[in-house]
Amino acid sequence: MKRGPKSKKFTSSAPKIDRSDTPSPAHLDERAKAVWELTVGDVTSRPGFNPADLFILEIYCSQYSAWLDAEAKLAVEGKVIVFKSGYQQTSKWFDISRDAQKQIVSLSNTLGLNPAARAKLKSLVVTTPASANLDKYFE
Repeated sequence: MKRGPKSKKFTSSAPKIDRSDTPSPAHLDERAKAVWELTVGDVTSRPGFNPADLFILEIYCSQYSAWLDAEAKLAVEGKVIVFKSGYQQTSKWFDISRDAQKQIVSLSNTLGLNPAARAKLKSLVVTTPASANLDKYFE
């Protein structure tokens, strides 16, 4: 008898946690803590989530705050610094903002915080066909 590929629902052996079990880390500033509060419930309810992965959310929140800080500095100082000699250089705040944006986008993909990442995570959840229950008799 030929059997087809076994399909299983992607599950995590990690325990489910709720938002009250995941207070924001103390080292985060107020903006980063606000992002944590907005996202922690969504992130922790995703298939395959492991509480050990919360450090990724910490970095995401921290980078979001760093990006806002850099953007505020850019609004005041501008993107280009002109020295007395006339030499022009891109502001360090521009580099910090750009790097933080890259990290935010990358981490939002990892955490499933954008439409494409959510669709990818949903595709990992596959229903098990009823015939797969017979596999225990063929092992």
